[in-house]
Amino acid sequence: FTTRIGSQKADEIRVFFAEGYFPPGVMVNTFSDYDDALTEIQLRGQIDEYGFYTTTTFADHVIIQVVIPSEVIKEELYFEITKLIHVDYEYLPEDFRNCFLDANCATANSFAGIDQLRRSTGRLLFPVGSLYYFCTGNQINDTRAKDWQPFLLTANHCFSSQTSAAGLEARFYYWSTSCNSGVVNPSHIIRNGANLIATNSQTDFTLVLMKQYSANYFLGWTTAAVAN
Repeated sequence: FTTRIGSQKADEIRVFFAEGYFPPGVMVNTFSDYDDALTEIQLRGQIDEYGFYTTTTFADHVIIQVVIPSEVIKEELYFEITKLIHVDYEYLPEDFRNCFLDANCATANSFAGIDQLRRSTGRLLFPVGSLYYFCTGNQINDTRAKDWQPFLLTANHCFSSQTSAAGLEARFYYWSTSCNSGVVNPSHIIRNGANLIATNSQTDFTLVLMKQYSANYFLGWTTAAVAN
């Protein structure tokens, strides 16, 4: 099964599978006419109650291919696509862009821990209601030695529900090729989906566990009081 979904002038697209069942052996692939090509490895078996957002396609269209082996052709396979996320960066205001500090510039590099900090940081994109937001968060260590579970800490004011966590997409190593080049590191990685662990509006935190291993650096943490 193959279908093509387009949205004019989009810089990025994601589609939402509201429900579905994919028998063992079935593969779901996403493509574009450019260099995008991905197997959505999480689309196996029954889609849970929160649905599934595909990984971003960097184009104004996405081609969805469902590969069905002959031995399972008679099994019950179904899915429903109910939403499209259309991302268009043209309309980001200039003053918003100016609030970014490039981690490759001298000002950032004056901080001794900048490399560890940027290697743990993810650019987060996620749905909230009918809208789509982005924020940042950082991978953090848990207390178990050499466990390396991909816990990610962000803010409650970014998102606070499992619905948003399920649609979370995190981009790691998402820095410029050089100071203020405006070109994103081509080796950045994308990780899709998370489970909400805890959140609190008073202390403004949200903790999730990513569904895929992510960056190669985890920040430390402490419960000690912050110095004055």
